[in-house]
Amino acid sequence: MFGKRSLIVTLVGANLLLAAALILSLDLLPSAYAQRGGRPGDFAVCTVKIHEDYDAIYIIDQQKRHLHCFMPSRAQDGTLTYVSSRDLASDVQRTN
Repeated sequence: MFGKRSLIVTLVGANLLLAAALILSLDLLPSAYAQRGGRPGDFAVCTVKIHEDYDAIYIIDQQKRHLHCFMPSRAQDGTLTYVSSRDLASDVQRTN
């Protein structure tokens, strides 16, 4: 028959095994899945420092080859205001 000491050692061992299984089953680090390349219709987005207080957002439409610029609205209500667009295909042709 098991004594108190051997029962406690068995229960502690079982708890350690369960704790190890729980820790190993957790996904501690978030996974990042990146695409290999853009597809037509995809967009690329980046921010650009315009002023020390705010940034602008550039959105590249890869299918139409246009660059769109958005800035924070003057009302400072958290919305963006459309500023302008550029046709990247014509810009590249002008530089050649």
